[in-house]
Amino acid sequence: MEIKEVIVTGYSVLLVAIVLNMLTNFFGLVTWFLFVEQIGSEGLRNAFVNNSIASIGFLFFVYPFLLGLTAKTVIKKFG
Repeated sequence: MEIKEVIVTGYSVLLVAIVLNMLTNFFGLVTWFLFVEQIGSEGLRNAFVNNSIASIGFLFFVYPFLLGLTAKTVIKKFG
């Protein structure tokens, strides 16, 4: 794996993560940053209970899927 591939992949994932965080805020869903803060202040169980199913689903399924898809797509273009 070349350094260029690593950098381009990293920046691509970062850009998608920033856009996803903006969309998350726009739709009123919790971000990873807020979720981790809630875990620290309320505990893990309450952080899950106090957030919507949409927020939890986004954090644990949609967000990682889209970041992984971004990385895979960029790496495929280099390969």
